[in-house]
Amino acid sequence: MNNCELQSLDNFPHLKNLIGLELSDNQLTGEDVSKITHCGQINFITLDNNNISSISPLQSLNVLIELEILQVHDNPIANEGQYR
Repeated sequence: MNNCELQSLDNFPHLKNLIGLELSDNQLTGEDVSKITHCGQINFITLDNNNISSISPLQSLNVLIELEILQVHDNPIANEGQYR
């Protein structure tokens, strides 16, 4: 779902076997990431080039025990020294 001008993940479907999610080049702020935590098999999420400016909303992803890769390049948060 790259480059779809998404501003929200409202009504994101329950995809229990989803293992990867690419959401780059949208307009997501990060608050909506909690709406994908029901997809427990996700092992990578790409959120490059969105409007994520704080790590706080991303903390909800801690429940995704299979998550190994979370990319947030080219977001305002990437300009902060200790975001990794």
